[in-house]
Amino acid sequence: AAHLNGELGALERFDAETGRWEVKLRSGDVKAIKAANLEQASALDAAVDGMRTPPASSGAEGQLPPSGGVAGLSSSAFAGGPLAAKAKAAKAAKPRTSRRFGTVRWFNGRRKLGSIIADDGGDMFIPAQGAPNGSQVPPNPGGLFHGTRVSFMPLQLKSPDPFGPPGDVVCMDVRALAGQEGLTVGVGTDVGPKETNEDRIAAMDIAELGFLAGVFDGHRGHLCADYVAKNLPTTILSAYRARAKRSGNLVKLSNNKEADIIAGALVDAFEAVDKAWLVSARKKELLDGSTAIILLVCHGFVTPLKPTPAESLGCAALWPKPKETEPTKEDRQPGTVALAPGGVAKLFVAWAGDCRAVLCRGRNGLRVSEDHRPNRGEERNRITKAGGTILQDARGVWRVGPRADNKFARELQKGKRDAAAMKWFLSTCRGFGDAPLKHPDPIVTATPEVRVVDLVPEDWAIIVGSDGIFDKLSDQVIADQVWRSMAQNGRDPAGAARDVVRSALAAGSKDNVTAIVMRLGWAAPPTMDAGPFAASTEGEEANMFGSG
Repeated sequence: AAHLNGELGALERFDAETGRWEVKLRSGDVKAIKAANLEQASALDAAVDGMRTPPASSGAEGQLPPSGGVAGLSSSAFAGGPLAAKAKAAKAAKPRTSRRFGTVRWFNGRRKLGSIIADDGGDMFIPAQGAPNGSQVPPNPGGLFHGTRVSFMPLQLKSPDPFGPPGDVVCMDVRALAGQEGLTVGVGTDVGPKETNEDRIAAMDIAELGFLAGVFDGHRGHLCADYVAKNLPTTILSAYRARAKRSGNLVKLSNNKEADIIAGALVDAFEAVDKAWLVSARKKELLDGSTAIILLVCHGFVTPLKPTPAESLGCAALWPKPKETEPTKEDRQPGTVALAPGGVAKLFVAWAGDCRAVLCRGRNGLRVSEDHRPNRGEERNRITKAGGTILQDARGVWRVGPRADNKFARELQKGKRDAAAMKWFLSTCRGFGDAPLKHPDPIVTATPEVRVVDLVPEDWAIIVGSDGIFDKLSDQVIADQVWRSMAQNGRDPAGAARDVVRSALAAGSKDNVTAIVMRLGWAAPPTMDAGPFAASTEGEEANMFGSG
């Protein structure tokens, strides 16, 4: 039947009133088809099981020859004659559909959909259930990040229109090829000159969302940092699922709306974890607090491709083309991985306090967070509005504390107490815990600042650390240290993180020092001539969002 995707069938009966033949398909379904839309099947194709019923007729125009054959085909073809034996032999010899290969343009574990650039040309769609790893996050070795080389089984979908053209071919059983490097992480930490290490870390896959890495810098004890490191990742996933459920069908959302849902979930999670901690802290009279920063690498976003030269030039594209050169940065298609244009991974950064994150874009160290210090413009306004006190201690460190009529505030203002003994005053103005500065006046808040960065092919590593690292080393010095450790000396992310920690201690850090290095395996580190080293810890910092 030509308008049933070429499906084979046997004629059953001709209906004179409608002028259609009833055709019994191999599936058992019976379809009414015009005689003009029927094509003669070859004897070999027709000789299949289940197609032995001779057609009946109402005696009207369009009746088949008395033999009951299809366009002159003898009914012996349906009766298990020699042609049937040939058909069975041909069917047994027919090779199975072989696996094909391609490159992932994008795969969204939240929507469980994606796209593959097939090696033999064209884009192919990954439907729901098309990838065995489903919502597993891309940084896993078998995950489907942009540019991942995969094999897959092509599957032709049934056409929604029985009389229409064949359905699309989609990718099923999509599996990453072995030997590919995804996202790897290493940690370095040291107690420094202090008695105990109150820094805590988190590094894990979060189903549906991506890979999370975080640093939590405790103060007045480690209990708050312990609690946040344990509970924040799971709370982020719960908050995301709640927001996604309220938004309706994820498949219909724009990329920007989906990013807003994730960013909003980070804020919800920070506030929920802080609220839960404060309930317990007040019961137990705990004063512990902790700053925090988390990074979330999410794959599966899409951006429109630029028009090709032929599309943008119109008729001018017909003129002889000049000698081809390497595409410039301006001409390059958008995307995170050059081999998978149009697919974008986003870096979500959420922080409360003075832990910091630096993105290695080529040889440049770009700050992607901004420390929450009491003397920062918008923070000063918020604290003043809440009734808090902002002042400098004897060492010139800006601190935030309770209202000015508090006795500790008056003594610190007069310089009667050493700043280290002023436990009511903090050098950062956002964070978890610190119950006395949350109620009755919300002087310190756990509400995070959130920023979203579209990763580009030059982004190859990310460093996140406690303030014990960044108090002594500039962003660029740290980026250079990571480059030397990994690109020159061949160290893994753990070795690079330990090198950063040693550098901070050698520079005189007096705090706990913790660093996490995330290596984005789909990007190559820059070469030696990509840019100069930073000569010292001094100088302007490169902040991709501008000054705070």
